[in-house]
Amino acid sequence: MFLTFTFEFVAAAFIAWRYLLNRRAILMIAILINLGLFQIAEWNVCVNAGAQLWARIGFVGTALLIPIGINFVHELHSTNVSRVAGILAWIGALGFIAWFLFVPNSVSFVFCGGNYSIYRLTTGLSYAYSVFYWVWLAFTVWLAIWSSRHSKKPKIRRSLVGYTIGYLSFMLPTLISNAAAPETLTAVPSILCGFAIFFAIILLTLVAPASLERRQ
Repeated sequence: MFLTFTFEFVAAAFIAWRYLLNRRAILMIAILINLGLFQIAEWNVCVNAGAQLWARIGFVGTALLIPIGINFVHELHSTNVSRVAGILAWIGALGFIAWFLFVPNSVSFVFCGGNYSIYRLTTGLSYAYSVFYWVWLAFTVWLAIWSSRHSKKPKIRRSLVGYTIGYLSFMLPTLISNAAAPETLTAVPSILCGFAIFFAIILLTLVAPASLERRQ
């Protein structure tokens, strides 16, 4: 957890230093910061430093990742579909964020297993959030693939392909681990964000060079 959030925060700082801070760069930095936020929340949860509060903060970070991710694709290849999707994703995410922030028992810490943690969400919220999250992740992958096929700029196409690979780098291992060990279904948020270190690496090494402008 410590190594993961350290890398994600350092990567965000590196992008801020290396590239011009246009909208694309700011969105990429926001993605890395929110990935790191969940990991630092897990760190504090596992050392029992305000576990319940940090669990809620971590889930706020995960909710923000959905609309920010769609907004990044929109910045690379703008369409009416990506614009409307971004608005709808923000509406849904803000609803869950409000729940996480203002309902004290919305997220409860259950268990820290070292490699992953298990949380319990309010009855009903768990299923709704899971559907919200996986549907939008799948949609973002589709949107990035569709946009890469329609963009006429080679660098943007490479960036969108890299972005797609980045999403799949944490989605597929999570699904495989769940299939191999069904008991890990209760730890999906933690496992997703754990594998997202690969996404952070791909953002830094593939997506950023193809989509951002270097400082002179």
